[in-house]
Amino acid sequence: MASKKIVVKKYVVRLSAEERAQLEALIRAGKRSAQLLTKARILLKAGVSDVGDGWSDSRIAEALDTSVANIERTRRQLVEEGFESVLTRKYS
Repeated sequence: MASKKIVVKKYVVRLSAEERAQLEALIRAGKRSAQLLTKARILLKAGVSDVGDGWSDSRIAEALDTSVANIERTRRQLVEEGFESVLTRKYS
């Protein structure tokens, strides 16, 4: 009997319509770092909305040619630090 694996995300991406529009505008402009544009794409694809659940991490990783770890970090940063934090580049 085939079993279906249920994955419960610890960090669920929920974007407001305004945040979604801001990310889409950021991507369209294309005038930010590649790292930041990738984070914006990750959030858009991972976002849970009224229409349905977001993409799985493995599907996003394949589509955006990035690592699952990067997607997990981006989700965690959004939930723990907030939307603006994801869009601000950190300098160490």
